[in-house]
Amino acid sequence: MGGEFGLHNKIFNIPRLQFIVVFPRSIVLRSSGQMKQAFLFISHLVLWPTLAALFTVEVDSPSYLAEFHGDATMGCRFQPGSQDLNLSVIWHRISPDPIVEVYRLENGQEDLSSQNPHYQGRARLVLTELINGWAKLELSELRIGDSGVYQCLVEMGGADYKQTTLTVKASYKSITKHIQRSVGDDVDLVCESQGYPLATFSWSKGHQTLTSNDTSIQNQDQLFQVTSKITVKSSEKNNYTCALLQTDASPNNLSASFDIPDELQVPVIINCTTPTLYVALGTTLMLAGIIAVIIIRKRRQRERSKDSGTPCKNNLLDFPQT
Repeated sequence: MGGEFGLHNKIFNIPRLQFIVVFPRSIVLRSSGQMKQAFLFISHLVLWPTLAALFTVEVDSPSYLAEFHGDATMGCRFQPGSQDLNLSVIWHRISPDPIVEVYRLENGQEDLSSQNPHYQGRARLVLTELINGWAKLELSELRIGDSGVYQCLVEMGGADYKQTTLTVKASYKSITKHIQRSVGDDVDLVCESQGYPLATFSWSKGHQTLTSNDTSIQNQDQLFQVTSKITVKSSEKNNYTCALLQTDASPNNLSASFDIPDELQVPVIINCTTPTLYVALGTTLMLAGIIAVIIIRKRRQRERSKDSGTPCKNNLLDFPQT
């Protein structure tokens, strides 16, 4: 048996069950193998009710919702001591896998040696709140990958832990619309937006719902770039609307409208293939050349007419002498 004091914690992984076991270091055997793990697990079951009765932790909220690139503060509350130097606070993200350490305060001293690189420079504990019994974790410059289940473990004489969930979202703030020429009399009406989680578009013509062609790609920040389009006749007068539909419960009123054919009077994006582009460019250059030749010929004709003509010097009052 070891003679160490304080607390020792270990993460156990059991199928469909995952938790951190906390128990006094004084009962830690120095043996190894399955017998040691079994003994520790049984010790946890026996001693945990006593530890929990003496020391408890409660989360400030069971869940938090924060915005991409924003900040979030998650807190758990405990019974504060009188400047206890043995206070330890450890925050883990336990889901999704793998389990990673976010922040560690060990015996009153910050220890970032085992902090996951994903959180370096972005995670800190509000030290001034510890004396009030608050273990508040602040995360800055939030990323989509920060979403998950977090566990707050506090050790101070006794020990306890609680879990909370953080969800990071990126609001869809605007819709970009444009028109593309298609084949013949057809034009493509296109709506685009970016955010997280994945959203879709709904199209309508008056009270009629239309079927659209939707695509989405995810960038390096894990944000979705959603594109939706429909093909319509440019000669038919109609009003078309695309509306953004998010998969979560977030309210939004984002939509964009197209007035066809009125909006075709403004420049549109022409969707053309490379051969078509070459033909159009060649035709333009040929017309420009013809116009230049005509202008040059007219200038030369004017110059020739000036050179060949002689001024008239005859005076009606001058008669030939006999």
